Amino acid sequence: MSSRSKPPRKSAAIILTRSRGDSTEVYLVRRSPELAFFGGYYAFPGGVIDPEEARQGGERGFERCAIRELFEETGVGLHAQVRALSVGDRESLRRDLLESHGAQARWSEVVGEDEGELTRVLEITTPPFSPRRYETVFFTAELPPEADPIIWPGELDHGMFLRPADALLRWRRGEILIAPPVLFLLEILDEHGLDRFAAVADAEGRALREGRLHPVRYNPGIFVAPLEARTKPPATTTNCFLVGHERLYVVDPAPTKLDEQARLLAKIDSALHSGVKLEAVLVTHAHPDHVGAVRATAERYGVRIGGHPLALESLEQAGHVPLGTTTFELNEGDELDLGSAPDGTGEWTLRVLHTPGHSPDHLAFVESRYRSAILGDLVSSVSTVLIDPPEGHLRTYLGTLDRLRSESVATVYPSHGPAVRTGAAMLERFVAHRLERIRAIQEFIRADEPEWVDIERVVGSIYHDVQPAVVDLARRSLAASLEYLEEDGSVVIDGERVRWSGGDSTARVRRP
Repeated sequence: MSSRSKPPRKSAAIILTRSRGDSTEVYLVRRSPELAFFGGYYAFPGGVIDPEEARQGGERGFERCAIRELFEETGVGLHAQVRALSVGDRESLRRDLLESHGAQARWSEVVGEDEGELTRVLEITTPPFSPRRYETVFFTAELPPEADPIIWPGELDHGMFLRPADALLRWRRGEILIAPPVLFLLEILDEHGLDRFAAVADAEGRALREGRLHPVRYNPGIFVAPLEARTKPPATTTNCFLVGHERLYVVDPAPTKLDEQARLLAKIDSALHSGVKLEAVLVTHAHPDHVGAVRATAERYGVRIGGHPLALESLEQAGHVPLGTTTFELNEGDELDLGSAPDGTGEWTLRVLHTPGHSPDHLAFVESRYRSAILGDLVSSVSTVLIDPPEGHLRTYLGTLDRLRSESVATVYPSHGPAVRTGAAMLERFVAHRLERIRAIQEFIRADEPEWVDIERVVGSIYHDVQPAVVDLARRSLAASLEYLEEDGSVVIDGERVRWSGGDSTARVRRP
């Protein structure tokens, strides 16, 4: 459990271009896989505004940040003064900037008040589903004559010039990962060319600020729509997924607010206008923060609703199924036909997995081309997952996570927070976290053996760092762990107190 996201940090990036015949190429850098934010993804050179640049204020601070970051990350100087330095002096300046904030004075002395030749393209802010958010201004700049970008391994591990069309093709083939805002800009550049790029991108940016859904895509064929929903803190949004390329499935249309529903429906309308066929609405499970727009979506488009039998029963009882709408059951091993994948590969499918533990009706979906998995509330990239008895069952949940690891999934899509490229590692972390928490609970209870311990004392010790607003969630999470230990014979629970009964070993804490 963690705090809500902080205000976005200000950052800037440069779309570095060069001409090759009739084509324009852009320079993409790959972020190190070890980085927490878009590790392993290709992006444009850029970074966070430092304090001196922030004091410049307004557009000037963003411009100076973009130019400095381009030099730090690629060695390309947009100022003539920088290019006039000897190779040794340029490398020394670059190294100092990378290693020490104290080099800012030297950098400012070299570049003076020159602003460089930049064209502003777009300002975009990370949607509020991410714990790490940035307000980023993108600029374009032409590669200076004789300049040659060079990547020094560290935060970046590779760089290359590509035509936008070639970068997009490699992305559709699953050969490279591209950060969502970069993908968005590459598509605009590919469609409209460099001459119209800035004007079109600026118009797109205004549409986003006015409420259009951000183009959040980590893999081809899955569009992520983080929408405000009645969910549990620290999350404020639930992800709705539009899955498919020729045939579209809407997974977890979550919002209850009409304005949020309108944003989702506008996106679906846009997809349908491009020739996509909407097949059905699907739900990972029937919790209220996942199904708020099920009725509105099914009613508007006249499509079926699919889910686990228990979920469909809950939807019917809660009035989420419009009169005359057909529902269909989804069970372990079922496959939904997606048609052709974005790269033209045929026989693309969405496979259904029954994944209980968070709730008995929980499903996950794994697509066959890129091995991406929509995992609903099994994992989260903003917090831990609440297992809330009696509906939630920790031992079953851990067994589900172990089983999912055998699926060899790549990118995983949680219902709360951004997608995660390293799916197997994420599943391992969630299992390890639960087992470590159980060990901590065991040790606390055993310390008072053979006395009874008030459960409220356990809450205060184990969850001492949680915000007051989520203490009740901590109590419910503890109940799941105590149930796990009681099933194992390690503890005895008597109302609001618990006592150790499992001998002198913690070996009982094991994978299910």
